[in-house]
Amino acid sequence: MKKFLSTASKLILLPILISVYFPILNYANNAELINLSSLFPLIGFSFLLAIGAYVIILFFAKKQSYKVSLASFVFIVIFNTYGIFFKLINLQDIIEIKHFFFLPVFLMIGIFIIYQLLRLKDENAHNIWRILSLISIFLVALNFIRIIPIEINKFSRQNKLYSPVVIQDNIKPDRPDIYFIIFDEFAGFDAMRDYWQNPEVGGFVTFLSDRAFFIAEASHSTNDTGDTLHQMAMRLNYQYYSDESKKEIYYEAIVDNQVMKFLKEKGYQTITFDETSGQYGYPARGPIHADTNYEDDPRVDTYDKAIVFDAFGKLVTDNSILSAISNFDNIAYAGLEQHKNMIFFTINELGNLKGETPIFVYTHLLFPHAPFMFDENGHYVDQENHTNWDYYLGNYNFSLKMLQQIVENILANYGPEDQPVIILQSDHGARNSPSENPDDPMLENYPGKYKSLILNALYLPYCEEAPLTQDMDPINTFPIVFNCLFDAEIPLK
Repeated sequence: MKKFLSTASKLILLPILISVYFPILNYANNAELINLSSLFPLIGFSFLLAIGAYVIILFFAKKQSYKVSLASFVFIVIFNTYGIFFKLINLQDIIEIKHFFFLPVFLMIGIFIIYQLLRLKDENAHNIWRILSLISIFLVALNFIRIIPIEINKFSRQNKLYSPVVIQDNIKPDRPDIYFIIFDEFAGFDAMRDYWQNPEVGGFVTFLSDRAFFIAEASHSTNDTGDTLHQMAMRLNYQYYSDESKKEIYYEAIVDNQVMKFLKEKGYQTITFDETSGQYGYPARGPIHADTNYEDDPRVDTYDKAIVFDAFGKLVTDNSILSAISNFDNIAYAGLEQHKNMIFFTINELGNLKGETPIFVYTHLLFPHAPFMFDENGHYVDQENHTNWDYYLGNYNFSLKMLQQIVENILANYGPEDQPVIILQSDHGARNSPSENPDDPMLENYPGKYKSLILNALYLPYCEEAPLTQDMDPINTFPIVFNCLFDAEIPLK
């Protein structure tokens, strides 16, 4: 028995190494975006998969050998690369294939290779096993070497002790509350009128105008870039950053931003409703340095919903045979419920924040950004269409209604003598980015100029002389507001 277990522990090493290699490789490629905790479920799943493959093949082979280990290795590779080959073939635009045809063919090829391996001479099998084991060890070690310095940087940033803010003595208690609300990938109004021929924006523009919002309809993201981190780092610090900077620079700039430090010195309480630090954004960034942070709806225990894998897990498993299982999406993407809950929680909560102390509220919802999960009436869209750009318009029109509700909820809490400042923006326009699903259509003949055309509407009841223009650069948003409210004399860019 001891000899059996000793041999098994040696032979199963190869399938375990190659099985964990795939999630580790994907994590190394995305380590700057996500948290290490996202890797653990995949590692556990990979261990079980390797052991299961080895035991099943051993059952048919009847005897432990290097051939069984090699056959398990091949099965693991086939399991983890099925989705990659499926996408590559469909991207050729030669023939459209479906899972019900491609999966049996792919499995038959794998079974044929495994059968041939089981017929190898023991010496040849042993030599191949040693070569593949060394290669697998090297690949796993190489990706760990890539991951370690990134994790050290994350730990340093997330455990950094920030200098306390000194609150000024001459605080005026009547300073207005400020709401900074970002709807991610929200297309500018001209893009909606011209490309989508969408009449709904007319009613929303009228709604804002009737409430004295200034609408900068020709406003584009700073330097016309479409990177969320880059845009928000610049706006929250009113300074330029290179669009080629490392993500760590953007993370630090957003987490410990100048806007919140300035307002904390003025006695403001800072509150965030920020999805960009959650699983659909940049979990590796960590929460913003604010007094109160909401990253999801605190009233709902989303872990009761049996989230097996998060968005990163979905990315990895989409390359595997699991991508062919239609019901798997409902398990792997259970986090959509968390995204939906956060949207509605934020919209309702923004009308309940007014208190005795002036507040600054930073809201960033990944909406109408993919997943395009709502139609224009707020009904749930089938999950298979969540990255299909044909469904962006419905998601967008529902986001218009939610923005209108936000404005109404906020203003309902204030009287004519204590009006708040409200800033509505998008980080960039609709970028028409391709999805992982080759069946998802993109927008045809979509003008590139609309990718940076943004929502930019400001309610500044105390700033009649503010230098607002139709093409205002959003990097100047807070210099304009602070110069008006606090005589800050911050130069505009």
